[in-house]
Amino acid sequence: MLPHMLSGADAVLVSQAPEVVDIVLPSKLVTSLAAGAMIVVAAHPESEAARLVAESGAGVTIPPSDARALAKALCELRDGAIDTSERRRRARAFGVARFGRERVYGPICEALADGPSVSRRVSEGGAAKPKTRRPLATANTKIGEGLE
Repeated sequence: MLPHMLSGADAVLVSQAPEVVDIVLPSKLVTSLAAGAMIVVAAHPESEAARLVAESGAGVTIPPSDARALAKALCELRDGAIDTSERRRRARAFGVARFGRERVYGPICEALADGPSVSRRVSEGGAAKPKTRRPLATANTKIGEGLE
């Protein structure tokens, strides 16, 4: 339901405290991108949130805790100075490409399918035989030894 509501909004505001710079990423931002929402992110310009919005082309970034900048961005949206339809298209495309199910779960499923314990059945109805793998490192080996 949240993605539906976000995709219907004129813009979604994602705000962070000015001191947040490292790898913190609000889940609302990921959901907004996938929903195809135009985003106004109020965050430190070097934050992960600001970087994703810039990379995706899905919105605009304003300084955190800057009421004047927020008012200016909202007035530009109201006046049509920002192409929201193009930003929404970019948001959706980026969200699906970066955070879509296949992109997120695909590598995990492949790794689990190739792992030492196999719970899937082969098409003939019999149990699949687990692959034998040597551990990457044990007490008697060095890391990386035997990975040729």
